[in-house]
Amino acid sequence: MTGLFSPAVLFVNFMNSISCRRKNCARIVCAMLTALLFLFFASSAHAAITEAGPPIDAFFAQNITIGGGAILPLVKFRLNQTTGSDTLSKIGVQLFASTTVVQGEIARISLWQESGATPDFQLNQDTPIPNAASTSPMVDGTLIVLQSVTPVSIGSAGAEFYIVASTTAVASITNGHAFDVRMQNNYASTTNGGVGTAFAPGKKVTLNKSGTLKISEVRAGATGNTGDEFIELYNSGEADIDLPTLPLNLHTFYASGSSSPVALTYYKRVIPSRGYFLLGSQIGYSGTTQLDAVFATSSLGILVPHGGFSIATTSALTATSSEMDMIGWGNQPANNCENADTTDVVCAPALAQDGTSLERLSQGYPNATSTNGSMAAGGFDATKGNGIDNNDNSAEFVAQSTANPQNSASPKEFPFSGGGGGGGDLTSLRVGGSFPPDSAQSIPVDIQYVGFDFSKPVATTTVISASATTTVTLKAGGTGANLCTSVTHNPSPGNFEPSSKCMLSAQLSASASYTFTVTSDVQDLSGNQLDQNSFTAGNQNYTATFTTGGASQTATNITPPQAIGSSPFPGSLNVPTGLARMSAEFNQANMNTATLNNTNITLSSSAGAVTLSGFSFGTSTGKNILTFVPASLAVNTAYTLTVGTGVKNLNNVGLPGPYIAIFTTGGAADASAPTIVGVLPAPNTTISANTNDFIFTFDDDIDVTTATSGAVTLGIVGGGTLPGSVRYDPVAKEGHFIPNNLLPVGQTIRLTLVGASLKNVSGVLLGTNVIRDWTVEASNSDNTGPTVLFANADDFSLAITFDEAVNSNDATTLANYTLSVGGAAQALSALAGHALTYDAAARTARLSGVRITAGASYTVSAQNIKDISGNLMSGTSSFTGTVESFSSSGGFTGPGSFSGSTFGEIKDFSASGIGFMPPVTVRPQNTFISASTTYQIELPIATRIPADGTIV
Repeated sequence: MTGLFSPAVLFVNFMNSISCRRKNCARIVCAMLTALLFLFFASSAHAAITEAGPPIDAFFAQNITIGGGAILPLVKFRLNQTTGSDTLSKIGVQLFASTTVVQGEIARISLWQESGATPDFQLNQDTPIPNAASTSPMVDGTLIVLQSVTPVSIGSAGAEFYIVASTTAVASITNGHAFDVRMQNNYASTTNGGVGTAFAPGKKVTLNKSGTLKISEVRAGATGNTGDEFIELYNSGEADIDLPTLPLNLHTFYASGSSSPVALTYYKRVIPSRGYFLLGSQIGYSGTTQLDAVFATSSLGILVPHGGFSIATTSALTATSSEMDMIGWGNQPANNCENADTTDVVCAPALAQDGTSLERLSQGYPNATSTNGSMAAGGFDATKGNGIDNNDNSAEFVAQSTANPQNSASPKEFPFSGGGGGGGDLTSLRVGGSFPPDSAQSIPVDIQYVGFDFSKPVATTTVISASATTTVTLKAGGTGANLCTSVTHNPSPGNFEPSSKCMLSAQLSASASYTFTVTSDVQDLSGNQLDQNSFTAGNQNYTATFTTGGASQTATNITPPQAIGSSPFPGSLNVPTGLARMSAEFNQANMNTATLNNTNITLSSSAGAVTLSGFSFGTSTGKNILTFVPASLAVNTAYTLTVGTGVKNLNNVGLPGPYIAIFTTGGAADASAPTIVGVLPAPNTTISANTNDFIFTFDDDIDVTTATSGAVTLGIVGGGTLPGSVRYDPVAKEGHFIPNNLLPVGQTIRLTLVGASLKNVSGVLLGTNVIRDWTVEASNSDNTGPTVLFANADDFSLAITFDEAVNSNDATTLANYTLSVGGAAQALSALAGHALTYDAAARTARLSGVRITAGASYTVSAQNIKDISGNLMSGTSSFTGTVESFSSSGGFTGPGSFSGSTFGEIKDFSASGIGFMPPVTVRPQNTFISASTTYQIELPIATRIPADGTIV
């Protein structure tokens, strides 16, 4: 027996029961026992697993208050593996009631292991040890044993562990009850003996039904879309909260002051400590910050002018006894605004349904009063949380002209002293990670920066530098000159940008080792210095050592851009002479717009050049489209459009060869309006609630600049419009409306093509509105989670296509994917600029910014991804393939891409004999072409087959 039940424990207990002072026999027994203890502890001293340092607090406040559904790390400790293959089997911990605690208020005590991805306990990242939990922990000092199903290997790098407590629902806790935690000597049992020193923090965790949940921001709707609303919550405490366990209940206030409960459907469950959680309408919300939960109702909007709402822990209509927080705005009755004693303005400012919002103030620093300007993005108080609570909505909320919704994936914000948000900030600052990470191999030699993040907001003056500094360094072999020529910091970076960057001006050497360091001179806003390892005395620097790959291992995307289509398309006949706009489509979004001009792009006929003007490049339609305006065209004339090799992308790579499209005009301008020749799904039918693409095809080329969300709308008949995006494919003459959310069940919805907005390329308006209706099924029939259908990869990108539309927030979360190439795991990190985009029409997530070896086998796996109905993927879904060379893919990955040579060797007709004559390929470019239909194509003998062998 070892550890918690070891002979050492029995010996100590026996020693305490006898006296070695009276009789010789007692002295002999004492000596024998002492010798045995010496032998035992001598052997334990050489145990393969050792304690790196005594256990320490996992939360930093002297005392902490938590509510129902709280998940709180109590203690953290670190174990090292010095030698051998010893394993950890169990941990012992005790809970004591500081104030009376009823059995069941603490629902669970569990053991977790640090993942290393982000400092300190992270519920969505760190790993619970299987079965190492107690679901009925005693709080009377009884030993709680947390024993793993499988012994845990520590490894040579050591491992950090957390003892985590979870509270039950609010209804089962009592305000003022409190407890603390203790650990005894040899709290850890290993296969070679007991390990660990005693720990008694002398702190207190107090239970309170109200908890730390605050309403932080609210928008009641937008102009033209009253359902474009959201409710943002902020967790001002140190414990994560599982909201369904809390449980969270939402009650909206009518203008009269009466309330109505609103059920919630969860996409995420947990609001992190110091973090946010976003609720909104599943059919009305249009923001790019994804919702964590939606209102489980088909109503377009639940918030009204002069309204409000409360968050409570019961579903009772009044919910006054369980109300945690509330807000009323405008002329809402005073008792719904937390200030019934004031006769003046007692509510928050009036909130119109025009896209504006109300935002709760932060505490300020030090103890300042926040304003709407200081709380806005980039303001002095913008990253200091939303924790002030004076029980007076008029003094807690300010009106914001621009809403800034935040969700559970948004950066945490730490409150400071004053304002009701807790005591001063005493936590140490840590680097949350860097890219390249520690021990990384085959890093591209041409990375432009080393990206890194912090665990909380930093004092920018301690990290930003316009030149090389001693605070942030990158050195070859860990010595010599600092290669960080400057250091930048953005406290509110984009989704796939690190907050801090060590900028590099020169390419790194191939196959060389580099050490990146952030020193303890960096401080947070409270003056706390960086301390990367709390188990070591003093303030420890952050370091990461990595090795570069070979000289050919480059990150810069050198895939040449290509013009892949144009309007009019090549070979067009009878093109109207009065073209108001032409267009060309490229395979890349990162085009250098300075090269898109009438020097590199020309239009000519036998009569001479035609002036082109008005060049405009955009990607908002889902395609990479360049539009431009030609001067007048002559009748019955052949024209040649040439996109030359001077056209380049932002990496300064030009077209490998010119794109040439020949078309012939007809005898007159086009005076007729475009018409719709097909719509999918079939109108006047019942469609599923998860329908995510409405397709409409024209008989004419449409001016892509007019195919916008204002010109194409989807809405409830007799109700508001639904948020979504519009894309237009000029090659297929096909438009798409892609809803952002699940369709409202049981409703009649209408697609409207606005006749006064849509034009063809000759400038002729559609004219009368085109309207098509559908009925959405009475209840959502989708109950199956998504899977990965297939994937494609080349040197610089990876596309993952799902078998159905998925939640875009899940699809663009890097943590939901793992990638291995050639059997080796590839680190995916926003710190490296690895970015995910999601194309809802193609059901495809595209990963860019990566560098993958062509010809290698790869496996991409997805997990934790839900479809738009909220059905979770079952386990992990994977796809295995071979990385294609960019020279073969042309930068195309995803649906419709192909690999290899389509026709094999192609010889010129001037060669001896006729040589190889490629077959004619007909590639349907339109959704409405049926695969079951037989088509016949006839070519005159004199038809010239293009050089690529393809006739479209």
